[in-house]
Amino acid sequence: MATEQSSNKQPTLFDLSDPTSNGSGLVHTSPSTYLGTSTTSIKTRITLGMSNWSAPVRYIDPGLTQGSVDETWVKDLAEYVSTLACKAVDIARGHLSIDYLQGLLTPICIQKFALFVRILHTGPHGSPIGVLVHSDSSLSYPPIVPTHIEIFALSETAAEAIVSIMVIGQRYQVNLRIEVQGSNWVCSLLDMG
Repeated sequence: MATEQSSNKQPTLFDLSDPTSNGSGLVHTSPSTYLGTSTTSIKTRITLGMSNWSAPVRYIDPGLTQGSVDETWVKDLAEYVSTLACKAVDIARGHLSIDYLQGLLTPICIQKFALFVRILHTGPHGSPIGVLVHSDSSLSYPPIVPTHIEIFALSETAAEAIVSIMVIGQRYQVNLRIEVQGSNWVCSLLDMG
């Protein structure tokens, strides 16, 4: 269930501080309504980590949603999809367990992604994504850096995103579809390449 907002705080679609959000950290609440069906396009940037580095974000709504969209909402959504994308890459390269995606992906999406990870790791050297093998056979996992995020609204309760990332100078794209299920946003499609 969505948390109540204080009277001096503008309601947003996501409450990142709500621990009752079934592990996802993002809770869907109803946005205010606006009239009109023209295309909305918002360009902004999100800060990555504790640095001054930021990634550009482009949000496009071709008039399919009826909620108000502002820069804060777009940044929250961009942070959510970029976090999902980075976790997915960390799982694909064997650095994290797929359990980190519980509550963030639908069960079918987790099954499909787990199959992808198993196939990726069947080669003689494991995952080819962003793993450094040192001379003593130890492994290191360099940072994953989102470089660009594009979000396309499909409806008030669904969106698709493309997160471009870079790992050790190689570029990858993670495609996601997120939708509201109950009061939480969950990922129902996750693809990378």
